Amino acid sequence: LVVGASGGIGQYATRELLKQGYRVRGLTRFPEEAQRVLGSEVEWVQADLNKPETLAPVMPGVSKVIFAAGAHGWEDIENNRRIYYEAVGELARLSAAQGVTSFALVSSGGVTTDSPNRSKYLKDVLKWKLRGENLLRSCGVPYAIVRAYSLDNRAESKPKTSSTAATPTQTSDLVLNQGDKTDEAGLITRQDLAVVSVQALLLPDLGRGESKGVTFEVFDRNAQFFACQDGQRTCVGRIERPTPENTSKGTSESVKASKSSDSISSSEDDNEWRRVLLKLRPDKGLQGTQDGGFDFSSSAA
Repeated sequence: LVVGASGGIGQYATRELLKQGYRVRGLTRFPEEAQRVLGSEVEWVQADLNKPETLAPVMPGVSKVIFAAGAHGWEDIENNRRIYYEAVGELARLSAAQGVTSFALVSSGGVTTDSPNRSKYLKDVLKWKLRGENLLRSCGVPYAIVRAYSLDNRAESKPKTSSTAATPTQTSDLVLNQGDKTDEAGLITRQDLAVVSVQALLLPDLGRGESKGVTFEVFDRNAQFFACQDGQRTCVGRIERPTPENTSKGTSESVKASKSSDSISSSEDDNEWRRVLLKLRPDKGLQGTQDGGFDFSSSAA
């Protein structure tokens, strides 16, 4: 099940899953419009994330869930609570009830940090995203929480037709971090974010050990923030230069991936993704209330 399948990130996630041979059910408010965009290969189901009671009918037969939906509209601040908290929580509950094997949630970097210069709207978004994350962590379903800092709107545009593919322009040097660091961050395209989320969703050992999942941040080192003003996540410059393949630092890991639609198609690439993702430290557990953070286990699994 791809939640938000007709959106920018969801479209790429849907295409990636179809390419890998999975049957995909797409949740959308407008199935006819979605079918015109992505075609009839997807089983389209109509539901509204603002209405939790519409979600149960879309779940029968689902084995994996990827949540890539976003709340829209600055004028409706309550929409953040409904989408990022209530809808995530209800889908997590339904997933646990029917034995879903993995759940990938697209979230945001910076949810555990604070800045007095953030707008009221951004603070509200991050507050409800963190609470939604914690509902997923506590439901018992193996999960991956994939956090992005900001989307790179200049590198690509939202695909308009089912035959549209992103044009390869440069090599993405994707960095995976843990700990919600804000001193090392950057942009990421919707396509790269979708591919990373799908790879995390399909990781065989997602719920390994005592932990039920992992949380990590991802960005493109070639679009890295090298200066931030007043603690805001505002890109005041970007680095666009070749980066050595071995760019690991601390718990960071980089993965080379083309921006083309065939970026992660070969078994060798899939094995490389698996190697990198398995290096991530699993979440150890929550601390405090739903407003609080969490810590990591002391060693990688």
